[in-house]
Amino acid sequence: MELSTEVRCITMHEGKVLVGRWKNEPWETPGGQIGVCEHLLEATIREVYEHAGISVEPQNVIFVSEVIKPEQELHRILIYLYAKYTEGTITIPEENPLWTEAQWVDVRKLGDIQNEMSDEAVDAFYKFSLILSQAAARSGAQS
Repeated sequence: MELSTEVRCITMHEGKVLVGRWKNEPWETPGGQIGVCEHLLEATIREVYEHAGISVEPQNVIFVSEVIKPEQELHRILIYLYAKYTEGTITIPEENPLWTEAQWVDVRKLGDIQNEMSDEAVDAFYKFSLILSQAAARSGAQS
């Protein structure tokens, strides 16, 4: 069975999140395998740049998910980080593209494309919404 450890990134900019996809595959968050001796933050910066050509500043790990598909002999550990957009315009590299399209989606519109997202992306955005709700509740209680 194959085991891979990957970073996934939820990137925010002006109330929007970055999503992309390969051809007609489901929408997903940028990410990929962590290189040997590569720090999580470095892998996140590299993966977002390789997928969409933008620069980000990773903030922290927000949660870890796991995908196990015995029928495919696959076991993936997905480490999700939150990152702030810092600069650049979404650009799909012509040579060795990881996505064929990418876009910023208003977080309030994620439900509109939910049926077109990968299961991992739906799960990630759901967990992220819970984290944001808890943070808002805590900051409201402190006011």
